[in-house]
Amino acid sequence: MKSIKKHIIFYLSVAFFSLPFYADVDTTSGMRGSVNVGGATIVAEHTPTGITKTTTAGSSGSFSLSFLPIGGPYTVEVSAPGYDSESISGLYLSLGDPLSFGVTFTSSTRADEVLVNAKPASAF
Repeated sequence: MKSIKKHIIFYLSVAFFSLPFYADVDTTSGMRGSVNVGGATIVAEHTPTGITKTTTAGSSGSFSLSFLPIGGPYTVEVSAPGYDSESISGLYLSLGDPLSFGVTFTSSTRADEVLVNAKPASAF
């Protein structure tokens, strides 16, 4: 009888300590991409829940967001000082398939051309 109890305790222990490995199922996804401006701020919002995640693009403009709930829709705001912000809506994430995209900023400062007409100063 003692032998049976030992076996039962052993198998229950193995099952109990193995449980976290079976329960560790990844139910998230991610986004990655590039921006033509290093240091840009990227904010992804899961619209149904309001969960947001923020990152900053590296000096080369690449970025990555991970551990985002699958599904969507997501809205992504990309901004950088001196540039017009970009917003992308209606993005959906799939399990095991990170979404990749790129953003190209346009400068928010408009160059004004100033034309100056002048006559040479006349000698008195």
